[in-house]
Amino acid sequence: MRPVRRIAVIGAGTIGASWAAWFLSRGLEVVASDPSPGAPELIRRMVEGAWPILQQLGAVEGADPGRWSFEPDPVKAVAGCDAVQESAPERYE
Repeated sequence: MRPVRRIAVIGAGTIGASWAAWFLSRGLEVVASDPSPGAPELIRRMVEGAWPILQQLGAVEGADPGRWSFEPDPVKAVAGCDAVQESAPERYE
C-alpha cells in the first residue's frame, strides 16, 4: 500500500473546505473541485481561518496552507490523487 500524499476534495462548500484545511494540516497536497464559481475563494477563507487552530491542534511540521489547487472538473481533479474525499450535496436530481 502506497502512502497518501495527494488528495482530491470533491465538493468544496463548508464541509469540503474544512476537510481541505485538515488535510493540508496533515502535510498533504489538496486538489479541490466544486461547480460553484465562489468555491476557490471559500476554500481560501476557510483555510486561512482554520489554520491558527489547526496549528494549535498539532499541524505536522512543514504543513503548508497554500499547498492546494482548484480544478472545476472533478474527473481532472481526481487524476493522480491517492485518495478522494467526497463532500458534495446529497441531491437526487
